[in-house]
Amino acid sequence: MPADIPQQTRSYRYRVTQEALHNVSKHAKAQEVDVTLKRLSQAIELCIVDSGVGFEASFTNLGLGLQSMRERVALVNGAFLIESNPGSGTRIVVSVPLRVERKPAGRPRQAGPS
Repeated sequence: MPADIPQQTRSYRYRVTQEALHNVSKHAKAQEVDVTLKRLSQAIELCIVDSGVGFEASFTNLGLGLQSMRERVALVNGAFLIESNPGSGTRIVVSVPLRVERKPAGRPRQAGPS
């Protein structure tokens, strides 16, 4: 991995991994978990796959842990994917760009009559 990955990106990647492994140990009843981290041309991809019980990933209310992971990934302009079905384990894929472009802030509002 390149040494110049922004600290925020490294921190978020660590926290997403930590939360995913916590969810596996708490809910999945998995016999195996594979964690891979690889560099793509312009991004870093984290993939966590477990052999556990799975869940219905199409539910809109997936829980605070998964929502937190999604939010962290979004803050660094990354992509977050969950694939899971009851009885078939879970696969989480996170792709984060190596260079995070800050979104431009909106124009400041001027005081005065509206």
